[in-house]
Amino acid sequence: MSIKLALIDVSPAQNPDTLTFLATFSGNSGVLGTGDPLNLAPYSAGNNPNGFTNPNQIPLPELPAAYTQAPTVEAENIGGYYVQPSPLVMPAPVEGVAQGIAPVNGFGLRMYAPGGVEVPTATAYAGLAGVTGASAGVQLAITLPHNQ
Repeated sequence: MSIKLALIDVSPAQNPDTLTFLATFSGNSGVLGTGDPLNLAPYSAGNNPNGFTNPNQIPLPELPAAYTQAPTVEAENIGGYYVQPSPLVMPAPVEGVAQGIAPVNGFGLRMYAPGGVEVPTATAYAGLAGVTGASAGVQLAITLPHNQ
């Protein structure tokens, strides 16, 4: 696991709900073209030790079995680098029409160097070494399906 997600907010009780996470980089398993995997399921010591944490014990809405939208990047503080959520496996076309970005196989967070060249996070960590503090990382949001 190279990205740690911490839940920092849930939208007010409305439908659809939006979950907001702070992503911090904790390893170096990034792969060009797919990025570091995002584990968008809650932490569980026995079943999902790499899941997102909920340090403030924010009440969670019912989570779907699968997400229907990609996470969005709301803010970044990663030393000039930037990120883009990307499906881990591109969906296959159906009758010539792409299915979009249905995250059946999950999402990765691809990292780019200043100037736009994609880099594996192992390469970017040298540039991230000086980025510290409570706001260091990437703020992501994901909207849950309507009327789940």
